[in-house]
Amino acid sequence: MKIFRSYIFALLCCLVVITAQAEPDKTVLEGRALAEELCALAPIRDSSMTATLYIRRDRKTEVSVPIAMKLIKGEHGWKSIYQTRSTNSAEMVALTINQSPGSMNSYELLSGTNEKPREITHNTTGIPFAGSDFWISDLGLEFFRWKDQRVTKHELRRSQACFVLESKNTNPQPGTYAKVISWIDKDTLGIVRAEAYDQQGKLMKIFLPTKVKKVDGHYQIKEVEMRNEQTGLKSRLEFDLETE
Repeated sequence: MKIFRSYIFALLCCLVVITAQAEPDKTVLEGRALAEELCALAPIRDSSMTATLYIRRDRKTEVSVPIAMKLIKGEHGWKSIYQTRSTNSAEMVALTINQSPGSMNSYELLSGTNEKPREITHNTTGIPFAGSDFWISDLGLEFFRWKDQRVTKHELRRSQACFVLESKNTNPQPGTYAKVISWIDKDTLGIVRAEAYDQQGKLMKIFLPTKVKKVDGHYQIKEVEMRNEQTGLKSRLEFDLETE
């Protein structure tokens, strides 16, 4: 009887351990919920905007590329369209990002003299947009849709109370991000800062909003910068906003 009781006790202990291991911890639950909320931030209505992409090609040379941007709201999701004008230094590029809550993005890229856009799968989106340090995956915020999401801490960043969200790529392809750490403003859910790391754990790029303007009583991002920490170069995207 004592042996039987000991066996039952040991079995119950094993079940408790297995159950504890199977249940996600608080950081994972909070991370998944936050990532889902970020991916569900859909546009209220269709809109269009112009912007200029400034690309630092080397330490001395910077080129500018005009961009027309559109947001098109659909029944189950929305489209983000980025189209450049061809210039002496860059060919025309048109990127369409199809987004919807609860699913991975799909991408269509049309460039140069190609008549049809080519589809790009979500795990091969580490492609520079118009030759800049902004990748296609950056414009689609692809890392918020990875499976491994966790809120590692809460802290102030640039005087804003933030969630610190760690997104891990469970199957990183060569040349793509393995991990992204984002500081998300708790009030607006805007990105205050994001750091992307390679498969060796080295910092690759830093995404940073650098200018904010007040439009119709609300603060909107005027300029964002992508710093490539491994090349020392950077690109910045400046939006044409009507400010107060």
